[in-house]
Amino acid sequence: MDTAQRLDQAVALHHVGKFSEAEQLYQQILVDNPQNADALHLLGVIAYQVGKHEIAINLITQAIEINPQQIEAYNNLSIVFKEQGELEESIQALHKAIQTNPNHAEAHYNLGNTYQELGKLKLAIQVYHKAIEIKPNYAEVYNNLGIAFKEQGESEKSIRAYHKAIEIKPNYAEVYNNLGIAFKEQGESEKSIRAYHKAIEIKPNYAEAHYNLGNVYQELNKLEQATQVYCKAIEIKPNYAEAHNNLGNAYQEQGKLELAIQAYLKAIEIQPSSAEAHNNLGQISLLLGNFRQGWEE
Repeated sequence: MDTAQRLDQAVALHHVGKFSEAEQLYQQILVDNPQNADALHLLGVIAYQVGKHEIAINLITQAIEINPQQIEAYNNLSIVFKEQGELEESIQALHKAIQTNPNHAEAHYNLGNTYQELGKLKLAIQVYHKAIEIKPNYAEVYNNLGIAFKEQGESEKSIRAYHKAIEIKPNYAEVYNNLGIAFKEQGESEKSIRAYHKAIEIKPNYAEAHYNLGNVYQELNKLEQATQVYCKAIEIKPNYAEAHNNLGNAYQEQGKLELAIQAYLKAIEIQPSSAEAHNNLGQISLLLGNFRQGWEE
């Protein structure tokens, strides 16, 4: 088996998640040819996938030094840096990827995501538009463009971007969830509810969509429905502190004070630093104490 065949076999194993077998083949290639940039790069990707980020950075950097034209290596290096919170390094790697190939839509998309994480929304929007110019049917870019517009307070542009993402990818549950958030912020509760229901229809175990739906029901004073969907969110994601807290709010508004306390205590157990849950628990404990005192008198 020659090097090309061995590399193809390793990549096939890598793609189906057989990391150990793929790693062995990449290592064998490097024994015969320590300067094989593809093997170094893909070995670095495996290191990233198993959580060995420093090793990943070292291997992918070596691969780039051998072959500076590896677009995917720059892109993957940026992902590792971003995962480590080294956002400026991530941006530098993506700029090198774009310099090497200005029409690499994914590099522009990832650069936009990094700018967005840094709060540089105008820059994020610029590079998202560039990614769309290169790849017009890039649904994920439209979704993140919608989020960036929302964070800038441009809700109409945000909604248009979400609708475009759905036009391209009709079963994109995350976009329907984001659309629900945008409609809720505009006070369009019924549209918001429909969007969340669509997200849940596509992805029934979407805890965040259940939670967000509960928030709309609670705002509309539909407390039984809010309670049901908060409970569903918690069933899917038991350590969902925000859902436990808001479930407590729904119980409290229904006068179910003991159940509310249990929900707040669970939220605090999961997230001890939650000021909101502590505050809610303190208020309800005071309320319950006053009620009991009045009953005894």
